[in-house]
Amino acid sequence: DESGYYRVNEVYAGSPAEQAGLLQNDLIVAVEGQDAKTAGYTKTAELLMGEPGTSVVVTIRRDSVDSDVTVLRKSFEVPVVTMTMMDSNAYIRITDFSPAAVEQFQKIMNDIAAEGEAVTGIVFDVRNTRSGDLDSASDILDMLLPAGDLYSASYKDGTTELLRRSDTNEVTLPMVTIINSKTQYAAELFAADLRDYGKSKLVGVNTYGQGLMQEEYQLKDGSCVVLSNAQFMPAVSANFNGVGLVPDYETALSVDDEKKLLYDQLLPANDTQLSKAVEVLEAAK
Repeated sequence: DESGYYRVNEVYAGSPAEQAGLLQNDLIVAVEGQDAKTAGYTKTAELLMGEPGTSVVVTIRRDSVDSDVTVLRKSFEVPVVTMTMMDSNAYIRITDFSPAAVEQFQKIMNDIAAEGEAVTGIVFDVRNTRSGDLDSASDILDMLLPAGDLYSASYKDGTTELLRRSDTNEVTLPMVTIINSKTQYAAELFAADLRDYGKSKLVGVNTYGQGLMQEEYQLKDGSCVVLSNAQFMPAVSANFNGVGLVPDYETALSVDDEKKLLYDQLLPANDTQLSKAVEVLEAAK
């Protein structure tokens, strides 16, 4: 935060923070009596973490008033796929493509199926989504797309290898995907495949353009080397490394709103990219 202390950007449902009463925009000013600004980010994070079942005293500043809150530590899986309803549309935010994301996404899709005709469309949001792996993205795409290719690898010797296909199960609801300049790698494959299959239009701004596959090689001294070993291609479209994905509907946020989005402080009513996505989705119904 501009004050030099650490702002709580989001409080996850069911988390120790929520159970202790912490709120979004609280400032962490001390942990176990140690001033957070003086301690620095790394030390403050270390003080917060500990064994499940133990507790930590966090001093928070809310409305210019400081108070001590005791947080009971426990093991907790951070939600990386979340859904909120916007009238009859499901808004699904994916912040990471990982095995945990696959499980969380499956549960959300089961919930949508249980709602039946109450859900009439889906907005996917992969803005600022830079982490994850291609296999997890493919597992999620497999739930959405009909039978067909998902992605292939192109090697330096000119050979191409199909790496993943989807089965016949698919979701037939109208979809729109929101992207931005920090949509990267697995998130770009996700957005590209949905568009390649005619499932989704893309709204936002040009993506990052990370279309290289990488492999980690362990060395004898315990270190490792990560090498790019292939380009990967979506189902139909070309490799996007260095160029990114161009949206179907270019819609940019202001610099201030981009910052708010990054810190989960952009209200839906002020999110012009989200508004455009809903407009495109409604037109597709």
